Amino acid sequence: MMTKTPLLLLLLAACGPNLEGSWSGTIECENTDVPSTLTVEPGSKGVYPATMDWDVDQQVEGKGLTIDIEFDLHFDLEITADGKGEQTLQIRSLGTEMECTVYVDGELFTDSCDEAGIDPTELEDEAGDFGEVTWDGADTITVADADCSGTLTR
Repeated sequence: MMTKTPLLLLLLAACGPNLEGSWSGTIECENTDVPSTLTVEPGSKGVYPATMDWDVDQQVEGKGLTIDIEFDLHFDLEITADGKGEQTLQIRSLGTEMECTVYVDGELFTDSCDEAGIDPTELEDEAGDFGEVTWDGADTITVADADCSGTLTR
């Protein structure tokens, strides 16, 4: 039994941390804080299936009205990591779903992006470009580009 223990410890040490798990944090895009959740599933050969959810709430006031806009964005992703340790991740969007809800003075105006005059394809295209995403090899993922920046931790 004692001879198996060092081998087991060696195997566990060789595995090291990977991307799998739940990550959360805030990503700031164009002066708006976006609570974000990233779920990374077990992968194969450095490629991980993942989903990211953004919950965006914006409030606009003017002409005696208060307009609250809620966007829920869901991304299906494929993340490629090159081994272990600190590195830049390659992220590919496989699909995006978006829901919009608009309230005027607290009353539901619409739950349709089209009726609200919001073009989901334009927002989805922008949101699907994650810019430079780095992983510290442990428990922090950092997003940085011209429009968005932030940190996700697990």
